[in-house]
Amino acid sequence: MRFSHALALCLLVGVSSIAAADTIPYTVTIPVTKVADGLVVYLQKFDPSLGTLTGIELQLDASASAGTITWDNESGTPTSVDLGIGAEVTAVAPNALTLIAIPLQTGSGSVLPDSDGAPDFTGDDAFTVTGGSGSDSDTDYPGTVDFSYYTGLDTFAVSISSALETSMDTHGGSGASYSEAGTYSGMVTVIYTYVPEPATLTLLGSGAVLLYRRKRR
Repeated sequence: MRFSHALALCLLVGVSSIAAADTIPYTVTIPVTKVADGLVVYLQKFDPSLGTLTGIELQLDASASAGTITWDNESGTPTSVDLGIGAEVTAVAPNALTLIAIPLQTGSGSVLPDSDGAPDFTGDDAFTVTGGSGSDSDTDYPGTVDFSYYTGLDTFAVSISSALETSMDTHGGSGASYSEAGTYSGMVTVIYTYVPEPATLTLLGSGAVLLYRRKRR
């Protein structure tokens, strides 16, 4: 008898814990794409049969590779230089939700005074950074988004765009720079926070109550 009462109590407690918010994630891959090119990817909407949607989290993870940036010293002064090459990757989801990641590959070096009288971007008076692998991410927790854009049995579109991103900082001297875009890739993730569907909770709760009453007789 005591065991049955304890079991029913555990079920009731379990139902209460089930009522707590839960999460479900979906992820889509951004394939390797040339910087300056864009594409559209699709993510699964929240299935309303699971329960009541209470929150959305969007994540953009992007990596940039390849590409080059070169600085050529055109002065008679030795110069140290910091260079970066990569991409600015932007993801736009429904209801104007926007994520931006800026993965960069950076490098530092020293160059000699100008030796050729022209910006040929080679030799001891030039410094080059070749994109290897830079990564960056961005996350948004929209508080006022219209959930209807993200609810249903189909998918929603995320528009991906990109642009060449460079950085340059010189310490003495003056010169010219040249850059060439590489590629980017990554993933977009949506995480839904929701309260499980009430009918399921009611069914479990009713079962626990019936079991408790039956064992008391």
